[in-house]
Amino acid sequence: MKVREVMGKPNVVSPETTILEAAKIMAEKDVTTLFVIEGQKVIGIITDMDIIKRCVIQNKKAGDVKAKDIMTSKLVTVDADDNVEYAVNVMLENKIRRLPVVSKGRFVGIITTDYISAHADELGVDSLF
Repeated sequence: MKVREVMGKPNVVSPETTILEAAKIMAEKDVTTLFVIEGQKVIGIITDMDIIKRCVIQNKKAGDVKAKDIMTSKLVTVDADDNVEYAVNVMLENKIRRLPVVSKGRFVGIITTDYISAHADELGVDSLF
């Protein structure tokens, strides 16, 4: 099974999005992760814990801090045409639960432990995580 068959649509913001705006998007969409994109390229990820650790507990004003200021920019990606088994190994090796998916250098989706677990039967395993 290919990654493109189980990937989902990511929630995205620009590098200039304020953390206040990002938090509102997270709350509105009931998600804990936003990807930061520039053009069609993923350049970072922001999680709810990033907001807490890099903004809130440092007493920074969320309306003044930008996504680019607190995002994690060292990202591991997989290709949409990679096998899901490969993506699982990448996630396990890097101890991550959310993996950006690219195709021809363009950010096209996200694969998560939840998406993979939902397809465990099709993958022929009881549980992956």
